[in-house]
Amino acid sequence: SPPFFRVYNPVPKMDSALSVQDPEGKFIREFVPELKNMPSAYIYAPWNAPLEVQQKAKCVIGRDYPKPIVNHEKASQENMARFKKALSSGGKRPAAAAAEGGTSKKLRKA
Repeated sequence: SPPFFRVYNPVPKMDSALSVQDPEGKFIREFVPELKNMPSAYIYAPWNAPLEVQQKAKCVIGRDYPKPIVNHEKASQENMARFKKALSSGGKRPAAAAAEGGTSKKLRKA
C-alpha cells in the first residue's frame, strides 16, 4: 500500500496488534501528575472522558490539562487527500506553484 495510508496515531488503540505495553498508564501517571487519578480507560486520551470522570479525577480538560491542539482524525483525512492528489498529478506542480518556484513569495522574502 502507498505510504500515505499509514498514518501514525498518537493515541494508542488498546485492541490493536501494535498495542501499547502500558495499558494502565503507569508511565504517564508517573511523569504527568495531572493525569495520576484519571481512569485507565481514558489515560491516553483524557479529553474523551466525560466531565464527571474528569472532575472525579481532578483533571478537567481545558483547566487542569490542555485541550488537544489538533483533531488527529480530521488532520489525517486531510493529509491523505493531499497525498492522493499529489500522487495522482504524476508529480506535476500546479501552475501557480511552478510560477513561484514552488514556494510562496512570503517565504522567499523571509
